[in-house]
Amino acid sequence: MSSSPPLMGAVAAMRTQAALLLLASLVSCAPAYLGKPAGADPTTAITVGVLLFVVSFGALSKARPRSWYEERLAGMAAPPLTATVIPREQTFEIISRTLTKPLLLILVVGLVLSYATGMPAGMLLAGIACSMLRQSRWPAGREKELNGRIVCPHAPARTSDDDPHLAAYRQVPYYIVHTEPAPDAGTPRP
Repeated sequence: MSSSPPLMGAVAAMRTQAALLLLASLVSCAPAYLGKPAGADPTTAITVGVLLFVVSFGALSKARPRSWYEERLAGMAAPPLTATVIPREQTFEIISRTLTKPLLLILVVGLVLSYATGMPAGMLLAGIACSMLRQSRWPAGREKELNGRIVCPHAPARTSDDDPHLAAYRQVPYYIVHTEPAPDAGTPRP
């Protein structure tokens, strides 16, 4: 067993989680926006949806402000030698496999609430997803500046109190894995 948790691309993981959450939450709102149940007031549904979106978007923005990211970005170093870096190509598969059950639950509960009440309850999670997408721009910009890939510990869906990597999961340290420099335009490739 490695003495450090596996590392995953922070930007790719954040964007994958946000995109999947956004899709599930918006689909769960469909009955409310399509006028189900019959007689539901569309103006009220839209107003409630916007309110839920704005409140959750703002709450996550305050809970994890830019300074949170800047602190981690400023303290970046090379990853531990014992760490396994998950390849970029595997990020979507790992994240989507981990989130399948929670996303299905969100979808079903959102559809039921939306159909039963006529209110787009999924907009609450859509606000969180959009805030995550917005926040992913900060580390993505830093990746471009450093010509590298920012990685952080990949936490499993469930952790126990005796997990040896629990502190790393809670601290969310960022590491930089430098990529090879792009070849000059005038240099022929072998």
